[in-house]
Amino acid sequence: MTKEAAQFSNRGLLRRGRPARRQCLASLPRFPRVQAPRDGPGRLGLFPCIDIIQTGDQERSRGLSLLEEALDADLAAIGLELQGLKSGKQTGTPRQQPKRAPLPPELPRIDFHHEPDSSICTCGCERVRVGEDISEKLDYTPGVFTVERHIRGKWACKTCETLVQAAVPPHVIDKGIPTTGLLAQVLVAKYSDHLPLYRQERIFARAGLAIAQSTLGAWVGACGVRLQPLVDALREEVLQQAVLHADETPVQMLAPGKGKTHRAYLWAYSTTQFSDLKAVIYDFAQSRAGEHARAFLGEWRGKLTCDDYGGYKASFQNGVTETGCLAQYPESRFMSRTARLALYE
Repeated sequence: MTKEAAQFSNRGLLRRGRPARRQCLASLPRFPRVQAPRDGPGRLGLFPCIDIIQTGDQERSRGLSLLEEALDADLAAIGLELQGLKSGKQTGTPRQQPKRAPLPPELPRIDFHHEPDSSICTCGCERVRVGEDISEKLDYTPGVFTVERHIRGKWACKTCETLVQAAVPPHVIDKGIPTTGLLAQVLVAKYSDHLPLYRQERIFARAGLAIAQSTLGAWVGACGVRLQPLVDALREEVLQQAVLHADETPVQMLAPGKGKTHRAYLWAYSTTQFSDLKAVIYDFAQSRAGEHARAFLGEWRGKLTCDDYGGYKASFQNGVTETGCLAQYPESRFMSRTARLALYE
């Protein structure tokens, strides 16, 4: 085989990119057209490399077209939603509340009965059960959906014509269908297992009930509001520490209404490995400006372990003590544990 023939072998063509392959094919010598059966050995036997390249290009083209169609569909759906919100604000007409679909009857039900503590009325007569209210909550055990039926009996006194009923049990989302277990599953899967909501929608569909991605997003937002007091309390505890670690990492944020992403940052503040409190707080910000670190630290004036990023310099000028990150200094590997502890005293 000559050098020219080896240059255009199957392996060489497949390793090159598409422009390089086109250039290689264009420089191939012209052969007379050969008529061969479409499914017979003649076609692949004469030009195996060309057939493989054409098949790969077709698969890539098909994949790119499917991706473009999916992106166009998502952008069109977002545009219609924004247009509907905008038109509703301009006309002043209230938006029609979508009607919730009933939970599938084939899902197993677990009944929880809630009755008054006593059936004796304040007048001394015995109350009679005259009805009940049933509210259904959707629960989830990994791979299995169940429905909790909360039955609250109605008790009436014929003498004084009064009616009593047990109070509605508290829930994370008022008048919502998810239980605390289902909400915990969604949050843990999203933030700990890194499962996007559209993937969770498909997982739930395989379990018997497809929960829309928009509904899951609303649940996540509601849980964030409910958990904010806990985050504030944890922040107060973290700022009681004398030494903290800080760092920031970029994340891609979708710009509302533009269909594009820009770089935002997630700031992390944690206690040290020598502290009794093991905690990390994440603070989302739309930029890497040092003002975000100053806003989080507030009046805290302890020792901050971080890298040499300039955004922390203003905090050091305001009274925060800078302690360099030992991971960036090779000499730290030769220090004893006692010497390292002395840096935090």
